[in-house]
Amino acid sequence: HEQLCWLALSWGAELGPAAFGRALKAHGTAAAVLEADPETLTLGDARLKPEQAKAITYLRSDLDSFREELRDLALHQVHVYFSPDPGYPRPFRELPHPPPVVCVAGELMPIDDLAVAVVGTRTPSGEGADMAANVAHALASCDFTVVSGLARGIDTCAHQGALERDGRTLAVLGSGVLNVHPPENVQLGARIRQMGAIISELAPRAQPSVPSLMARNRLISV
Repeated sequence: HEQLCWLALSWGAELGPAAFGRALKAHGTAAAVLEADPETLTLGDARLKPEQAKAITYLRSDLDSFREELRDLALHQVHVYFSPDPGYPRPFRELPHPPPVVCVAGELMPIDDLAVAVVGTRTPSGEGADMAANVAHALASCDFTVVSGLARGIDTCAHQGALERDGRTLAVLGSGVLNVHPPENVQLGARIRQMGAIISELAPRAQPSVPSLMARNRLISV
């Protein structure tokens, strides 16, 4: 039940890591947050936005939808990790505000601790694209995991460079793990799942947005 409440707050009410942390600290459990009075949520220590508090009141009776979501994710072979879980990505724990929930399509391995991020412009020159692919290829040859964001341009070249060497690569999305963007990288995403993982802190089918794309950069950086 508590895990469903975590999903309701993270995916339903769209509480970011900082707001989620404040709410949990103020009320003790996610279940208690869902049962809290809206005024307490906005004016108390949780300091939630009025629209978040309003959403929470509607989510109290809608936990079954998140249970169904978990079942659907299992069918898609997507793992859902909560921040207290042993399988939760270790580097994320080092962040000031770790994502409460992380979806992983594919497999994270201990060797991924030895990783290098390769990111850059969506409109690189031919020379820049080649350089990104060559750097990622060289890193994979030295058993480094290449981390990027699956965006057009340099990110795509970095993932492809690692895969050409049969190396491991991780894609951190600014959209949901079942909503790979851009559309032309869906097949590349499927290859990444086989040789690493696709990771997202958002609801499984969330659309990309400027804030979420910016926020995912902090995950790539660790």
